[in-house]
Amino acid sequence: MCSVQKIFFFKRKVFFRDFKIDLKSEMLTIIKYSYRQQKYQINQSMDYVVKTIKKVIDKLVDLMPQTDFSSNKLEGLGNIVQVDETMLSFKYKSHRGR
Repeated sequence: MCSVQKIFFFKRKVFFRDFKIDLKSEMLTIIKYSYRQQKYQINQSMDYVVKTIKKVIDKLVDLMPQTDFSSNKLEGLGNIVQVDETMLSFKYKSHRGR
């Protein structure tokens, strides 16, 4: 009885409370999404409605902070930037067998 109350309390306090699927399925959806599985693959393996899985993933993405890379530039006073042109556009230009 106590473990049931703990599970209910845990589920009520977190963002999972809006969904009508069990906690195990919610966590599996998040784990599969974190392993970069596509939504339709998650849907095929979980046998739930597409809207439910989309809601879980969308709510998770909404909780993630936005990343701002505008301040991470390779320029400025005292910084030396070297660009290796042999790996430009992911092609090895120096290994042509000459």
